[in-house]
Parts: sequence; C-alpha cells; structure tokens
Amino acid sequence: MSLLDIELGATAAPEFFASDEDTYATGLMFLAERFQVLLEAADDVGMIVVDSRFREDDARLRRFFADLTKDGSPYSRLDRIVEGLFLGPSHYSIGLQCADLICAITAAAERGNGQARGYLKTLLPRFATHPATGKLEGVGIKRFPEQVRRPREETRLF
Repeated sequence: MSLLDIELGATAAPEFFASDEDTYATGLMFLAERFQVLLEAADDVGMIVVDSRFREDDARLRRFFADLTKDGSPYSRLDRIVEGLFLGPSHYSIGLQCADLICAITAAAERGNGQARGYLKTLLPRFATHPATGKLEGVGIKRFPEQVRRPREETRLF
C-alpha cells in the first residue's frame, strides 16, 4: 500500500508529483517494488492488475510500466513481474473491488477516521512486513515522502 502525501510531496519531492500522471506513476513504481520483494520471498512470478482509467491514460500507463519493468526502478529490478500491466474496469473484477476497499480503508484510517482504523487494525496482519525486522512501515505501507526519515541501513529492502 502506497500513501502519497501530495501536499508535502510538492515541496519535498516535486519531481514525483509534477503532474497527476507523475503522481500515479510514483504510486505504481512503489507498488511494483514491493510486489517484486513479495515475489522474491515466495520464489514466484506475478502480474499487476489495476483499475482502467481512460483509453489514452491506459496507453501511457502501459508504456510507463513496460519501461519500468524493462529498466527497473531506481532501487530494484522488477524481473519477477511478468507480462505487461493488465487494466480492467473494477466493476467486472471482485479482486479489483477488494483492492479498492483495502485502499479506501487504509486512506480513511490515515486521515483519522475511527471506524476505518478499526477495520485497518483487523487487516494489518495481512500486510507485508520487512523480512529482517518485521516492521510494516516502508514495506506493507509506504508513506511518501516520509515525514520522519527512517535509518536506511536498518530498513533497506533492496
């Protein structure tokens, strides 16, 4: 789960938030990096399915993702993510609807919604954690930019 702080990001990391497209690409990059780590731990391969947007946006997103998987991110090779990006309307996919629900609960809890915090507390054991430290932060939930930087060597995944 990637939580992007657009207001903080506009000043702290403007290159990642210059446009709506850049913001979406940043979130997708963080998602792909974390999925790569999960696939490595399971010694498996996988693919990413996301909610379709508009035909033009989907085409740009596919091109961005093709470049990302070919070249990797600044921090990780993405060699376990096979195929291109699959896009489909969420109203036809229970999996995408479930992902939307998890994202909505996490975002609402982050904003301080008490009921959402209760639901998130139930869901957190299902989120990925750091293999060495067991910490959730930066792995199962990635906040960007970080308000308080974590020591890099202790939390490094790749």
